[in-house]
Amino acid sequence: KMVFSSAVCTDTHSGHIVRWETASKYNVNTFITTPLTAPFQCSTVELVAKEAQLPTWFVSHAWSHSFDETVVILQFHAQAREGVEGASGCYYWICTFANNQHQLDELAGDLEQTPFFKAIMLTTCRGTIAL
Repeated sequence: KMVFSSAVCTDTHSGHIVRWETASKYNVNTFITTPLTAPFQCSTVELVAKEAQLPTWFVSHAWSHSFDETVVILQFHAQAREGVEGASGCYYWICTFANNQHQLDELAGDLEQTPFFKAIMLTTCRGTIAL
């Protein structure tokens, strides 16, 4: 939220100034995820997590969808499905943060070898949320 309120971020597709309320996952990736992880050439999850974050839910989303709305929807989902206490142990697999945006070659090839397939097939993953 602070990135979009303290800096002038211009959407590369529309040319409009990006505000937090309307920032898409494209914008989040361009202005936050990629610059934050560039020095380490890793995913956001690899950078910030202390241990493996096995997904409870796989999130299928449009990159053009507002990130702020995505967060609100997932907060609602976590509380509805996991309860207030259980929500803190609920992990959502979102490609923007789970995939290394600097090495996307792992997305090519056989479906079974992609991180998407692997995440969905984990025994910890209860299902897919489509946004």
